Amino acid sequence: MLAASALHAATLVSSFRDGNSVFLRISDGSAQIEWLNDSSFRFSRRWDASFTKGPDASASISLKISHTPDSLKIATKYLLLTISKHGVMAHVAEPDGT
Repeated sequence: MLAASALHAATLVSSFRDGNSVFLRISDGSAQIEWLNDSSFRFSRRWDASFTKGPDASASISLKISHTPDSLKIATKYLLLTISKHGVMAHVAEPDGT
């Protein structure tokens, strides 16, 4: 337990979008958020810096991506996904915050 508490938290370094996926460069690897539709997504995390592009989606999903000093926010019609830049923790809510 003591060793685990001494580990540093991952930090979001940068991000980019390709189709319905958002790729995250993280201080200790990478992550990918693949949007399946307006109300569901798949989050995958890798401890190496590689990215894996999935098959092209049949329909483009409207994503609104914004950055704040503390987080990356991705909004669809039904969800708001917030990724904290320190710790790379995800929070999912409805667009009104509930």
